[in-house]
Amino acid sequence: TDLVDSIVIGMSGASPRVDVEQVPLALAVFHSVFNLTNAFVFIWFTKLIERIVMRVLPSKPDTEEEFHLRFITTGMLTTSELSQIQAKKELSLFAEHTHKMFGMVRQMLTEEMSSSDFEKLFEKIKKQEDLSDNVEVEIANYLTKVNQGKLSDEGRRRNKAMLKIVGEIESVGDANFSIARLINRVRTQNLSMPPMVKEKLLLMFDLVDKALSVMDKNLSSDEFKCDLKSAQVCESDINTFRNQEKAQNFENVKNEEYPYELGVYFTDMLQECEELGDYVINVSEALAEV
Repeated sequence: TDLVDSIVIGMSGASPRVDVEQVPLALAVFHSVFNLTNAFVFIWFTKLIERIVMRVLPSKPDTEEEFHLRFITTGMLTTSELSQIQAKKELSLFAEHTHKMFGMVRQMLTEEMSSSDFEKLFEKIKKQEDLSDNVEVEIANYLTKVNQGKLSDEGRRRNKAMLKIVGEIESVGDANFSIARLINRVRTQNLSMPPMVKEKLLLMFDLVDKALSVMDKNLSSDEFKCDLKSAQVCESDINTFRNQEKAQNFENVKNEEYPYELGVYFTDMLQECEELGDYVINVSEALAEV
């Protein structure tokens, strides 16, 4: 209060303790000083406060933010070109969603198959795949409406490309679920996955993850720009690794390093990863065609 009193005297020449008319100014000064002091004190403890809040209110591991449309929920915009911009943003978000799904599949592979977390991951992936189907239909319907508006030749090429892209991204979601089902079948049939097999699958997953990252980057560009060369390198690496490991798998099964049934599931997962890579490169090729 002495500090506030001195500030007010310096500003108005009168003390609020003596002059009642200075009380509103004194209250304003008090609140300003109080807030500035709080900011100065707490700014040094933001990390500590964050840790305390996370400990008091921890996030639940089984909760996942629902995937939903974000940019085209308000309907058509004033021009078809503006609507296309919104649709492309939605495609970028859709691609990021399928990339996150693939991260769940990878986590499923590394999870202990007898744990409840494994089952929760599988159900979560299944749910996300259903959501992807719905999102594909909504985006495709929106693009169909855009196509009915006034578009330039370039605009029609963009719309055609985006209609193709939305189908390819949905196919990535389908492939994610197919891989998850194969991993789950290994579990339900009580097959043990040797570290060697898991390590090779993780290497393939690394290649696919890199391809998905390139796809995300290409789609996130404001314009229809595309780093097609990087996408093609990723696709080539996936194909080469698939061919190499399918040949090696034949020898491993022949040498009884693991059961024939597991070898079948192993090659099926490799094939699904390769097909997922095909969908990913199709997205970049569609962008490049525009």
